[in-house]
Amino acid sequence: MSNKDIYTSQALPQGKYMMPPTNSDIEIGITSTVQPRKPTKAEFINKVLNYVCAQLTLTTIITMYMYVNRTNVIDSVEKNNGLVWFPIIMSFVTLTCMFCDKENRKCWFWLFTIATAFMVGFSTLAYAPQIVAKAVITCTLITAGVNAYSIYCVKHNKNLEFLEPILGAFLVTLIVVGLLNMFIKSEGIHLVITFAGIIVFTGLLLFDLNRLYEKGDDDNMEDPLLAAVGIYLDIVNLFLYLLEAYRQCDK
Repeated sequence: MSNKDIYTSQALPQGKYMMPPTNSDIEIGITSTVQPRKPTKAEFINKVLNYVCAQLTLTTIITMYMYVNRTNVIDSVEKNNGLVWFPIIMSFVTLTCMFCDKENRKCWFWLFTIATAFMVGFSTLAYAPQIVAKAVITCTLITAGVNAYSIYCVKHNKNLEFLEPILGAFLVTLIVVGLLNMFIKSEGIHLVITFAGIIVFTGLLLFDLNRLYEKGDDDNMEDPLLAAVGIYLDIVNLFLYLLEAYRQCDK
């Protein structure tokens, strides 16, 4: 027996032969190592703003439908007060589920948007048409102005991170004082809360938009749904405080 035969008999068991890798084996090896591509900063920002626009569009449609049929809606609310509380409760539940259930986050996102839209619709019913129109126009102008200034700050390297603790403290104060005023029922405090709310949520909108444009591709901003919800809530709360401010001014 030659040296070649001895080497072959030791290297391979009888009946088994070395086969070259097939194309399918190569494809499996390649696809198993490929990682999903992380979206670019521009793609992430575009996705977030598209979600916000979709949320605002859906909210506008639901609110307009409820306001056009306000007589029937008010009659239904008078018969069943639970209709008002249901979207409020559902907005908190769905928002919590968005953070807890990541696999179904998009589903909870749209359910949250629908619940919030109905909540805004019910809130709008108490105001006259001219007040609603003024609030819509003012909110649109403020949002456009804040968006433009946010882009300006990013282009000129103006850091707005110092606003986060300040706005957070004012927001907590606003909530606490608002809850206390539910028992005190002071018109003066209510007026202060209203205009303070406009300032706070304008500031929060500025901060959130600036963070989106500046850090849109960072890990802390990796989910466009969560980023969209923050901006959406800033605009919705700003609109609700503007409604009340115009009502107070028309007295």
